[in-house]
Amino acid sequence: MFGRAFGDGLVTSHGEKWKMDRAAITPSFHFEALKGYADVMNEQSSIMVQHILDTPNGSVCEDVGNLTNMCAFDVILETALGVSMNVQTTGDRFFTDGFQRGAEYGTARFTCRMPLTPSPSFTEPSCDTVPWLQIDSIFYNLTPSGREMQYLINELNKLTKSIIDKRRQAIAEDPDIVSSGKRKSFLVCLILLNSF
Repeated sequence: MFGRAFGDGLVTSHGEKWKMDRAAITPSFHFEALKGYADVMNEQSSIMVQHILDTPNGSVCEDVGNLTNMCAFDVILETALGVSMNVQTTGDRFFTDGFQRGAEYGTARFTCRMPLTPSPSFTEPSCDTVPWLQIDSIFYNLTPSGREMQYLINELNKLTKSIIDKRRQAIAEDPDIVSSGKRKSFLVCLILLNSF
């Protein structure tokens, strides 16, 4: 079910492939390697807190979930891929909203509870038990929810492919960029690992 979104990587693989992938990335998650990302996490968290503090006096910040999603997205993009999209400051919620919708569709498919028509939320009255939607070809080709999820997956894949291609090109043009003293993103570690 998750292969379409995540491909054949660590999250979806198993057996020997999983063991090899896991062993290859383990050094990237060593405590010392992760310490370098604390600044990014603090910076992005400060932006989120400022958004909450900027809520007008006397009113309640009702968008904490979305603020948290945007903060997490900024942290993940910068630490894992080495790019800054500044989702929190630009307010561009296309990918964070897309992730939310994708998570809802994934959960609904997993539990066999799908909305009969695309709706803003998956509430009990608008859902029906539909186990046949576990079949990818039916879900992605024959349902509005599946087509929307496929569109979101395609857009996310375009973004990540673009980031990977640009990072590979930058490393190829200037190999010293890797040893410049700046913290390495997880993506750079993977590119270097793949180049040997």
